[in-house]
Amino acid sequence: PAPFAPAPADQRALAEAASARVNDALGVLRDPLRRADYALALATGETSVLDDETRTASPTLLMEVMEVREAVDDASDEASLNILVDENASRAAATRARLADAFSRGDHAKCADLVIELNFWGKVAAEARAKAAAERWEGIL
Repeated sequence: PAPFAPAPADQRALAEAASARVNDALGVLRDPLRRADYALALATGETSVLDDETRTASPTLLMEVMEVREAVDDASDEASLNILVDENASRAAATRARLADAFSRGDHAKCADLVIELNFWGKVAAEARAKAAAERWEGIL
């Protein structure tokens, strides 16, 4: 958009809109969760799994996520939180691998479940980062 600064308002608006679309596309490509959700929507022609408020996770997954979130909340020092962060990163990596396998087999229902699961692990990671920031623990990524 910078080269369009002296351009008429309608051209600047078009340039800004195009730039926003490119930035959003880059965000989708960089984020494994958003990329998987987008790819699944393209493959099925359905709406985003993440935007589907009627979709639910399995009770087993919900229980596991609840236990992990409680462990993050109960972490009493940086070292114990780092262990939880590493374990969560391993869970997310395993979920991404299962997701890639499900995509390769064309199992879209399984893909949808795994996108939801990956979303939960991302939320756990964000909660761990927030706890580290609140505690002023610097070594958590």
